[in-house]
Amino acid sequence: MIRCAFYMAGQVRRPGAADLSKKIYTRGLITEPPLMRARLRANQQRTGALTELIKRFSSATSIGVLVLMLMAGNGPAWAESVEALLGQCEMLEHNDPNAAIAVAERVLGDSTVTNPVSRARALNCKGHSLAVIGRLQDAIALMENQHRAEVLRVGDPGIRARLLIRGSGVFHRASDNTAAMAVVEEAMALAEREQLSELIPFILGSLAMYQADAGMHERALANHQRSIALPGADGDLRQMLPLHYNLGLTLRYQGQHQEALEVLQPLVSQLEAPGMEVRLASLLAVIGGLKHLVGEDDKALELFERSSALHQEFDNPAERAALLRDMARLQMARGSLDEALELAETALALAERSQAYLSVSASLKTMVDVLAAIGDLERALDLHQTLLARQTQNIREQQDQRLTELEAELGLQRQAVELEQLRREREVQAMTMDQQRLLQRLTTAALLVLALAALGIFLWQRANNRKLAMISRTDSLTGLPNRRYMTALLRFDNARPADRYSVLFLVDLDHFKRINDSFGHDVGDRALLAVSHFLAAFAKNHRGEVGRWGGEEFCLLLPRLNRSEVEQRADELIKGIAAVEIVDNRGASVPISASVGFAPLEKSQAHSGQEDWEPAFIVADQLLYKAKRQGRQRALGLWPDANQSSLDPNAMEQQLAKGDFKLVELNLGEPPH
Repeated sequence: MIRCAFYMAGQVRRPGAADLSKKIYTRGLITEPPLMRARLRANQQRTGALTELIKRFSSATSIGVLVLMLMAGNGPAWAESVEALLGQCEMLEHNDPNAAIAVAERVLGDSTVTNPVSRARALNCKGHSLAVIGRLQDAIALMENQHRAEVLRVGDPGIRARLLIRGSGVFHRASDNTAAMAVVEEAMALAEREQLSELIPFILGSLAMYQADAGMHERALANHQRSIALPGADGDLRQMLPLHYNLGLTLRYQGQHQEALEVLQPLVSQLEAPGMEVRLASLLAVIGGLKHLVGEDDKALELFERSSALHQEFDNPAERAALLRDMARLQMARGSLDEALELAETALALAERSQAYLSVSASLKTMVDVLAAIGDLERALDLHQTLLARQTQNIREQQDQRLTELEAELGLQRQAVELEQLRREREVQAMTMDQQRLLQRLTTAALLVLALAALGIFLWQRANNRKLAMISRTDSLTGLPNRRYMTALLRFDNARPADRYSVLFLVDLDHFKRINDSFGHDVGDRALLAVSHFLAAFAKNHRGEVGRWGGEEFCLLLPRLNRSEVEQRADELIKGIAAVEIVDNRGASVPISASVGFAPLEKSQAHSGQEDWEPAFIVADQLLYKAKRQGRQRALGLWPDANQSSLDPNAMEQQLAKGDFKLVELNLGEPPH
């Protein structure tokens, strides 16, 4: 099956190039307003000339020729600016990924290129190209470290959202759908917060594409239909190509083959333009697979051969492997088993070269089915056991990665319970996998049972991945974001007014151990749930974020507050929690109160080895426990004076004495005992 999809992202413009802001770039597809089409055709002609030159030499020689042309300054007109280099890099990603990497490194190696948008685009292009040639871990590391650092430097929220959308495609191509969906959700939150309505259809389309690939077909279809129905998605067919293409893929995943054909077939004529060969090859393969599924095998074979001819021009082993798998299944259905076996073996070799887990797994499954049809059950069984071993190893690697991330980022005693719970779940999952493997060995005589067991493992793995993703981000008792996810939300607001700050509040329930000891842990859990419901509503009303930091402590982030507003919010917090109604098992009221410490996030100045938000967090934590020592049910915070001093947790008292910061105090008196 073809797993290709169009990755949608807005064109990122350089300063002063307002006319380019209306372009919408996709992976291998560009849509543009009419005024830009002449320029696009000229670029495509120049691109075609360079690509033809590259094809005449070996891969290593072609890269050297391209780099020398760029360094000498004697190349065509498009090589005279960083913008032209970036455009050329994005066009070469599929046709010649090694040449694209050379162009990206040319931009990144130029010390005069300091604009984070240009550097992020170059890193994005390099990441996509690395994924295409099978260097998946290098691509993921590049995106998680260098690319993310450049994106965070971009001030324009619209450009930042576009870079996030496009960057998610690297994780998807590297078979990390969880990371891809997390990046798209971050872009969606940014677009909704900044009211970037024109981007939402394309963000929904990308999210739907990843959901479909993860097996969440109903949600994917709903998001596709929503993206097409939104006001920002009412352009011409060329502009709507990515949305319609990915909708067709989702319909295919759901088994709606005829409906998928009705969506996809009109796109062929739109992709027959020069420069669209990579996308056309993928589209023809998808339609060919659908034709086979509806019984039109002759038409399917014709489309496969046309797609195969186009693929000969590109070095994209994962997509070629997907095409050959579909061709093998077609030949198997037609009774040409020797040809089917040859195609399946070639597909497996290409998939192994790409190092893409999903491609290798699908190719192994095709080989098993072809060998079973031939009657070579012994070899089919060996390959099937190899497939099961890879699936088991992949699950364990993902779980190890999740555990490593939690231990590195959380690492405090308050998170020990969550980590222990995850380890226990992993042990249970490992035992389950052992039982499934034992059952598989006992039923090897029937290949049909083997196939059903493989399907069961696949479905279990998919559900397990979704569960792990939810566990890693959500507190199991309250349903609030947990500490790991909350730290990702503690980001500076660089677009805020000068007299307003994002304020970090730490809220700790008073005498909570006394509640547990006096009324029982069930009443304590009831109190945590009631307070978390109040805090969730409070954060939503003030456009903030809240999470459970651990135990009876919560972290709240409220944006753009001035001095009077922060006092009002702190007062509302203390009074609101004191008003939360909790009853014990006999129906008697249980009093509850909280102490609060707070500090402005943007006044935080991180030292070596610290996250940006840590100094503000440490100050808020110190003030929280100072409030408890002074009698509880009160709030203490720091607010900056007019100077530019940064928070220093180790010199807080000196900064107060010098007047760099003012102590803000709200006191409701001793809480009831």
